[in-house]
Amino acid sequence: MARDRPGLVDSVDLRSSNTVKTGRLRHGLLAAYVLVCLAAVTWPGYPLFGARIYPMVLGLPWSLAWVVGWILLTFFAVMLYEWTRPRQDG
Repeated sequence: MARDRPGLVDSVDLRSSNTVKTGRLRHGLLAAYVLVCLAAVTWPGYPLFGARIYPMVLGLPWSLAWVVGWILLTFFAVMLYEWTRPRQDG
């Protein structure tokens, strides 16, 4: 394409196939986590594990602690997702 139009430079893909595979793995793991999280705070997870008052956790009823716990886990999962992102120098 650069030969047809003077002054244009062919774009070069600097990502190796290993980086692409790692990116797909990261995206897939995050998507799987989001689905597990969704199932945990809705049906079927919440009625099975979260829909009760006792035991109290740090003064919170179990049903609230269940949801807060999943929110905190999601925060750390997204933070880990960003920390493992390939960096581009430049």
